[in-house]
Amino acid sequence: MTMTTTLAISGQQVSELRRRRELANFLRVRRERLSPAKLGLPLRQRRRVEGLRREEVAELADISASWYTWLEQGREIRVSAETLERLAEALQLQQDEREQLFVLAQLPPPRPAQSDKSAPEGVRDLLDKVDPWPAIAICTRWDVLEWNRGAVRLFGDFASLPKEKRNFLWLLFTRPSFRALYADPDRMIRCVTSHFRAAFNERLSDRSWTDLVEALERQSEEFRLIWREYAVLRPPDWRKVMNHPELGRLQFDPITLEHPPDHQIRVIFYRPADVVTETKFGL
Repeated sequence: MTMTTTLAISGQQVSELRRRRELANFLRVRRERLSPAKLGLPLRQRRRVEGLRREEVAELADISASWYTWLEQGREIRVSAETLERLAEALQLQQDEREQLFVLAQLPPPRPAQSDKSAPEGVRDLLDKVDPWPAIAICTRWDVLEWNRGAVRLFGDFASLPKEKRNFLWLLFTRPSFRALYADPDRMIRCVTSHFRAAFNERLSDRSWTDLVEALERQSEEFRLIWREYAVLRPPDWRKVMNHPELGRLQFDPITLEHPPDHQIRVIFYRPADVVTETKFGL
């Protein structure tokens, strides 16, 4: 075995030990911050630890006390998503903390349902302030949540569509007039599908996501074929060349800003990339 291979294996082992230690410390700190009295647990005499005891967490999570102790000791054990969910409930973790628990255990973090997701307060004001630049706010499911007047000029009025149809995937695969806006529709379709597929793998229990996929599979043979490629590479953004039925050829350099992870919202500003586009949008 070469020295390079030995060092690589050693590095992997160190990384794994560090991960288990981080998980152990994370659990210990969350356990110690909980008050037994607030949880309705009996107060025993001569309590030597802050917060809950390990066996109390194990009891609340309906798992073995020995197994939980090993987890807090950073031992090399594997844990299921169901067990982590019970631990998260027992430790009263918030959504961000719950996701971090799953990350440290090397499992896909659970995500809240997005079927009724709305853009954070103030996003609509932001979109209006950049008008006449077209701008939209979307969630990771590619639902269009907010838009400004510039976006109406570019894409059409999203308000005229049923809420469940205000989705880029749906529009690209089911509305020829929408996909025809893009000079390179195949590239756009594959980009959006790849982004969606990468996020979908963390949303397998969210019916709003699975329902959309099933509806698209029924509606579009093209979607079925692309979906089965399992592409998850998310390409960097590029200049969007568009062929508008009224405004003619347009070019935009999109600027994307992501809202904090608890919202999973992206705001996309379509910055005109040439003088012709600027003029057509009144700039």
